[in-house]
Amino acid sequence: MKTGEKWGFSAAASAGCALLVAGPATADPNYVRTTVDAAVPGAAFVIAGNVADNPRPEIVVSAFGQITFGPSGPIFPAAGTVTLYKNAQPGNAPNGQIANWNKTEIVGLADAITFPNRAGLADINSDGRADVILPGGFFWDAFTGNNRGSLTWWENDANGQNWIRHDIVTGSLPVYHSVVYDDFDGDAVED
Repeated sequence: MKTGEKWGFSAAASAGCALLVAGPATADPNYVRTTVDAAVPGAAFVIAGNVADNPRPEIVVSAFGQITFGPSGPIFPAAGTVTLYKNAQPGNAPNGQIANWNKTEIVGLADAITFPNRAGLADINSDGRADVILPGGFFWDAFTGNNRGSLTWWENDANGQNWIRHDIVTGSLPVYHSVVYDDFDGDAVED
């Protein structure tokens, strides 16, 4: 993190999701770890943004699921999850509480997204709410011939409380690892 930033995020595959919170902006800030959710199996990617239309940013965590080890090596989960964490304290007062978070499932195991990768936030349908664009798939599938990759758009239907799935593409490639959403050809329509 850069000097002067107020907060940051970290995710570790077996450690869940945590915030690293800085004290006052100084040349050498002191960071304190605050666990948001210690029970996220396979936490992989974390982004922050205003998803629920309030003064504080929300946290969106992609998790691969629990990887186990058998006699032949690792056993990878069939699906992962994406979860929204909203601060339980309203408002944005200086030094506000960060210990309590409300959790909303965006993508569940039943949605069968293999290895949900780093999500992106964008208002896809121009309704004023940030939606989630999710790439998925496992890069080792490229070597095994499995085409489990996916790009999905999760429409924010109720201020971060209800999510509607829209498939962009599924099963055509082994993996979609990242996604960007912008007007690349200058026609005033995002690509």
